[in-house]
Amino acid sequence: MSKKIFLSLLTLTLFVRLIAAWVIPAGFDEAYYAMWSRYLSWGYFDHPPFVALTAAIGPTLFNNLSPFTIRIGPLCFHLLASYLLYTLCLLNFNKTSARIACVLFNIIPYFSLGSGLLLLPDNSLLCFLLAALLCLHTLRQTPTKRWPLMIAGSLFGLAFLSKYHAVLFILATLLSFWPNNTINIWKRWDFYLGILLCTLIILPNIYWNYAHDWISYIEQVGKGGEIHFSWATFGQSFGGQLAYLLPWTPIFILFFSLKNKVIRKHWLFPYAWVTILVFCIVGSYRSILPHWPMPGWMIALCFLAYQISQWKPWQKLSFITGTTLITVSLAGLLIIQSHYDLLKIPAGTDPTLAGQGWKEVLKKIETDPSLSYDFLISHKWFTGGQLAFASAGKTPVLVFNKNAAHHFAFINNHRSFKHKNAIFITSEASAYDAKKELAPYFNQINTLPATHINRRFSKGQTFQLWYCQNYQGNFPFNYGINKDIPSPKPSIAYTKTK
Repeated sequence: MSKKIFLSLLTLTLFVRLIAAWVIPAGFDEAYYAMWSRYLSWGYFDHPPFVALTAAIGPTLFNNLSPFTIRIGPLCFHLLASYLLYTLCLLNFNKTSARIACVLFNIIPYFSLGSGLLLLPDNSLLCFLLAALLCLHTLRQTPTKRWPLMIAGSLFGLAFLSKYHAVLFILATLLSFWPNNTINIWKRWDFYLGILLCTLIILPNIYWNYAHDWISYIEQVGKGGEIHFSWATFGQSFGGQLAYLLPWTPIFILFFSLKNKVIRKHWLFPYAWVTILVFCIVGSYRSILPHWPMPGWMIALCFLAYQISQWKPWQKLSFITGTTLITVSLAGLLIIQSHYDLLKIPAGTDPTLAGQGWKEVLKKIETDPSLSYDFLISHKWFTGGQLAFASAGKTPVLVFNKNAAHHFAFINNHRSFKHKNAIFITSEASAYDAKKELAPYFNQINTLPATHINRRFSKGQTFQLWYCQNYQGNFPFNYGINKDIPSPKPSIAYTKTK
């Protein structure tokens, strides 16, 4: 691949991501993580803390909270990860392989439009893992050096603070060095110092979990529901991976990994396949999210790039051009769908609609002189996240859900809102009967007129609203800072306004 084609493809994909970051509304995960950036902590219900720091980069630099500013961190991390992947592949294979690996990282849908665009824990995770592998490469080249293991240990600690899945790369490190007769890490003091540095870095997160009943670790282990082997569950999890990567990418990687002896014996091999195989096995017994194995697939791109570098020029061009066109088309489709509803997807299942209309609803109730309220309510963590994102910290947001408030259960003490009024807001995709479900917790609940907010150029979604007066501060939780609140006494009247 020539330098001109290489730089042209990277420039094109960066331009597409910048446009998408500017015009696509914040997804529910992104809005929820952005809320964390106002409550910095060593741990959160769903993840370790680094995604909150990633979310804070853009709003802090530009003093503005918007879909684009919360994606500045992800965009920067992706550029850094692209450089690190290029360097790793260059040092282990050759320049052509490095360029192809970097291009693949920027044209495969998940890496280009997922971790390369959206606010996710994977943004920083991929960077720290790649940086750690570069340190380990230096160790293999010059075993007498002591600093690589210490720096790698620190980087694995930061990767763990990005996402708990980083522990699989620590396991892969042990497997990678196990058969090595030149470097016996078990007899090196720098290996144990690296472990100590890793432990010290993740210790605050461990303490946070200890102080909060190990809630984040329990949530991660308990995700996916009932555990039993199912081909349907495996098909769902692996099928999701095929969709995120485009089907031919993992198929080629699997084929060449089995066929090519150079790849099978390469020291990076465990870093790819430990993560992939672990989640394929787990995905056979319980539901997993398709992006969980993506760090392994990222390393496997080096092997695919090495194999593609040996193809004929027209084969390289066909593979890369076809993949690029599909990914750019997907980005264009997302942009068009978010504004024009081209595909006519129902409001409840359209991901591009999830972040639209919340700010407009808040503007309407703010200008209504008949409403006097001190906080906002929703009943789902993701609708609460959209409310918090739209409010930008101006009004506290509480999520009334006994079992699934997620990190909202750790933010506001409900006793401080006792005898205060609130507006309950939810979208038609998450319909709720607030006057029935919240009756034990307020003295009076009035149903407000539903509000419909259009997209920029097409039909949008409808929001349901209730005016909830005189909160009793008695909503029960199974975890969080309000879990000791006593159950409410049956009471309450509510009224409905026309």
